[in-house]
Order: sequence, then C-alpha cells, then structure tokens
Amino acid sequence: MRKPATIKSWLTPEELLSWLKEAPTVEAYKKRLAIWLTCLGPFHAQDVANMLGVSKQAVWLWLGQYNKH
Repeated sequence: MRKPATIKSWLTPEELLSWLKEAPTVEAYKKRLAIWLTCLGPFHAQDVANMLGVSKQAVWLWLGQYNKH
C-alpha cells in the first residue's frame, strides 16, 4: 500500500487551522479541509476522499496545488 499523503509545511498547524476557517466558499473549505486532514493524519488520500465525499484524484490534485505554493 502507498504511504499516506503528505503536505509541505508552509504553515504551522495553528495557521493552517485559521486558513481553513477563513475559506470564502464551501468548495474552498472542502479543499482546505482535505489539506488540514492530511496534515493531521497520516491519512491516505483515499481515506480523506471518503471522509469528504470526493474522489481520490481530487484530493491528490488539491494536495499538489497546495504543495506547489
């Protein structure tokens, strides 16, 4: 089985939680929640996808976008 997804530590856990709470839309909140859950994990992308009701590919896309910034 693959290793759990990881994110780059651009933000501290406290900053990440504030960033999550400041999401301007439901869609942005869901994306940020995927990142926050990955940080809290370790969770596999499939587990995060199941929790949020989205595809595993969506989770990988969001994590990749976050890691690039």
